[in-house]
Amino acid sequence: MHKAPANQVVKNVIDVVQSVSTKTNAVLNARGVNIIRDFGPRGIRVYGARTLSTDPELRYVNVRRYLIYLKRSIGKGTGWAVFEPNAKPLWAKIRGTISDFLLSEWRSGVLSQVLLPNKRTLFVATVLQ
Repeated sequence: MHKAPANQVVKNVIDVVQSVSTKTNAVLNARGVNIIRDFGPRGIRVYGARTLSTDPELRYVNVRRYLIYLKRSIGKGTGWAVFEPNAKPLWAKIRGTISDFLLSEWRSGVLSQVLLPNKRTLFVATVLQ
């Protein structure tokens, strides 16, 4: 999975304009606001990795980045199909290409949380919509 930018040192920043308390940070973080905080000797850091999405599955930046990666990779991997006749054999090849790609992602451990045996088919169908 792509690494979330949370707790990363912000380079070339000297100071923050306003300090934010832990309590205020908790309220803002719950709303999807990622605060840049000064942690003294640990440096100025991005404190959070949330998006503004209301969908709980798309709440974190690293998940969004990974889904963007999947979509772009699938687009590049199936670009050959653009000028092929739109028929059942084509769709079988496309499903195979995408399934192979997702299987390699799963084997690498990135999709390790996918537990349902048919989840991959469901995901492929969702991507093709």
